[in-house]
Amino acid sequence: SGPASDDLVGTKTERVIQLTSQVDMLLASIKEFEEGSINAPSDAIAKKYADEIASSKAQLSGIAKEVDLLNAARNNPSELKKIDINSTLALQSQIAANVDDQAAIFTAMLRDTKLYKLDPNRDSIMIKILDKFPSSCQQNIDVGVKKTTRMGMEEVEFECQANVAAKVISAACILPGYERIQNYCLFTGKSLNPNKLVATHSGICAVSQGLSVSCWGEPGKFPMVENSFNEGSNTVGRTLPTTKKAVASLVASSRQLCSVNEEGVVIRCWTNVADVPGASAKFSQIVGGEAHFCGINSEGTVTCWGESGYKQTDVPADLSKVKAISTTENNSCAIDSSNHLACWGDVYNATGASPLVTPPNLGEVNSVSTGTRHVCAILKNNTVQCWGNNDFGQSTVPAAVKDAQIIAAGFNESCAVSLSGALQCWGQRNSPTYKQGPILNDVKKIYTSRWGSNFCAVYGSLNSVACWGSTEYSESYNLTPPVDLNGVKDIAITASGYACAVTSSNTVRCWGNNKLIPTTVPDALIIKN
Repeated sequence: SGPASDDLVGTKTERVIQLTSQVDMLLASIKEFEEGSINAPSDAIAKKYADEIASSKAQLSGIAKEVDLLNAARNNPSELKKIDINSTLALQSQIAANVDDQAAIFTAMLRDTKLYKLDPNRDSIMIKILDKFPSSCQQNIDVGVKKTTRMGMEEVEFECQANVAAKVISAACILPGYERIQNYCLFTGKSLNPNKLVATHSGICAVSQGLSVSCWGEPGKFPMVENSFNEGSNTVGRTLPTTKKAVASLVASSRQLCSVNEEGVVIRCWTNVADVPGASAKFSQIVGGEAHFCGINSEGTVTCWGESGYKQTDVPADLSKVKAISTTENNSCAIDSSNHLACWGDVYNATGASPLVTPPNLGEVNSVSTGTRHVCAILKNNTVQCWGNNDFGQSTVPAAVKDAQIIAAGFNESCAVSLSGALQCWGQRNSPTYKQGPILNDVKKIYTSRWGSNFCAVYGSLNSVACWGSTEYSESYNLTPPVDLNGVKDIAITASGYACAVTSSNTVRCWGNNKLIPTTVPDALIIKN
């Protein structure tokens, strides 16, 4: 079989790798559920853990069947070519009105499967696309004409040749923070110059000083998918007729992004975000959960949009004059002008007391942090109260925690910072796969990861960084920040434990679980002279 079949084998290999990653995640979840079952305070809670284990094992069985099918096809390139090419072209013929539509569909599919996948045959793939669809270079008309197209994260310039062939002239990275290294675009952070970062489940995004959106992270998972970065696109999300469309900031859920202008108007959200607010809504604060967003608008009411299957967009009807909001995967809590708290949504893997039911004696609160399965609040007298899941002691506040000014609730651990700047954490203890919160003073801010498994704190006169939490995500990783990392003004952490920081000079530094993040070109892919 020829090069085309090799491309198909690579695509199937990538799918098997993705499925293997899902298996690793499910195995990690099963391990966590099994540990929870052992420590369950009652038979009812133990049964819930058993149900979760059974569900995860069923998913594992389904994935195993797909992997077997893919492996069988992957070992027969000619069969792959027959199945993938013929079925794809047949589908195009059904839904495309003309050859130009077919070209667009086929090109988009190739872009999606190849985006950020390091492939030494990239230029030849581009030529094959142009050769397959003559409409790109018209016979005897476009000879010598130079054209430009976007291919994944690159802008490719090519020249039409005789017989509707195409010669690639140059390729450049279209995203700020990327550099061409060994003929590939890799994220280095150079010239990105962001002010703030946001994290999705598998990647990190920022707005550059040039007001362009850039993202980096695990290939093939949002946001590292086609159409994630073209802010002017009308094909993904939606563009609003705002008076000021320049992107001032980003807000992330685990699987989506929203861009916001300097007036607090949502420009657009992507991908597949329902009920995005109109251009008349101006927000002072927007937060993102698993697949939904909530914002405080100029009237002090809360508007939520996105997925609603877990009641995460069902804002209480009597909630008004809101001044602060906190959200996690599928639940949110808001504080009104009377310092009263209201919560709504649903809770992942809830056992014990519901974090959405506020304690009757809670009283007035200064601030709130919604964890994945519990909630913590700083009360008017600066004491801390937590409620919800308590299987690791994350809702049992130590008596020594007083005079709190910062609160952070994660997955199985909670942390507070006192008025004097001292850090104190409680909940999940040190283990081979978990690093508990350290002893720190002069803490300025705490950041939590998606799903709350990791924490980082900025502390000290140099604005240094310390991180703690889970040290395993399918495999172990080192959570320790670079020793020379100082002057930090913002941090974002993915669910897998990959962290990046912006320093006072607007440079980006990253650490943690970067094993799935392409930062160097593998030797096997480098074309040597």
